[in-house]
Amino acid sequence: MAIVDLAKVPVDLKNHIVRIKISDIYLPDPLIILNMLHGEDFLSGRVIDISQSGSEASDFAVIEVKELDQMIIVPVEKLYTNS
Repeated sequence: MAIVDLAKVPVDLKNHIVRIKISDIYLPDPLIILNMLHGEDFLSGRVIDISQSGSEASDFAVIEVKELDQMIIVPVEKLYTNS
């Protein structure tokens, strides 16, 4: 992918369709964009551990997701199972 040399950008960029990396967005925060686009998507993973807080309502699951480099932590009450 070529990076545009801003000194050579034509003045008539208005109304052109362009591609933007989410990490290059200045405003709003890229995390807001990701949440808007994918906040309702589901991930699949394997439960590695469950916290033992003493109150089931505040238990958390440690989950391994193949596509991620680190584990995620999710409230147990938010988990969906196939069974």
